[in-house]
Amino acid sequence: MANPRDQEVQKLLKKLAKAGPVKPRGEFGKTYDKTAPKRAEEDFENQAFFKEMKRRDF
Repeated sequence: MANPRDQEVQKLLKKLAKAGPVKPRGEFGKTYDKTAPKRAEEDFENQAFFKEMKRRDF
């Protein structure tokens, strides 16, 4: 007999397959000044990294 968790996983997989591909994340944060230069890709990575580090306790 199949494990009940396997049936749940199968249902979830079917649900996700119907949803289609995942959309890529947008820009990190908002820029309210339209004249401001666009941020570099590495800047997004750095901001995400430091934001995560602020959350951690050492």
